[in-house]
Amino acid sequence: MTSPVSNSIENYVNMGLEDYIQNRLEDQINWMDGKSSSNKRRYHWLKTIVIILSVSIPFLVLLIDDFPFFKYIVGVAGVLIAGLEGISSLHEYQNNWLNYRKTLESLQREKFMFATKSGLYKKNNTFQFFVERVESILESENQSWSEFSINQVEIKES
Repeated sequence: MTSPVSNSIENYVNMGLEDYIQNRLEDQINWMDGKSSSNKRRYHWLKTIVIILSVSIPFLVLLIDDFPFFKYIVGVAGVLIAGLEGISSLHEYQNNWLNYRKTLESLQREKFMFATKSGLYKKNNTFQFFVERVESILESENQSWSEFSINQVEIKES
């Protein structure tokens, strides 16, 4: 009886073009697309709220003489702006969105170039060359993520 680990290794060793495209490339494309979209949504929501709060402060300040409790609302708005900007900075939604989108576009471009035997694939359209190029793109993304994670740990520790 084979162990689950050796079974999965056999699956990779015997993986062909269709399996690779479906189980690796398309899976990564879908994941990158989902992550890019969610980071974009979060970034836009946070920035929209910050903009609305920011432009409301001057108007609310004008009303403090007539409604003294508005000074508390202005204070809460200022705290919320600082908190939302801090969250946005900590999670780097904009950078993540753009990096995931860049990687996604690179993967899709590579897939289409391979499928049409264009660019570098005019001379070398082997499955192995294609896999190496795709994995290189994914490795670059993984290195960027690793460097970002290390920087976040260093920031928290300082």
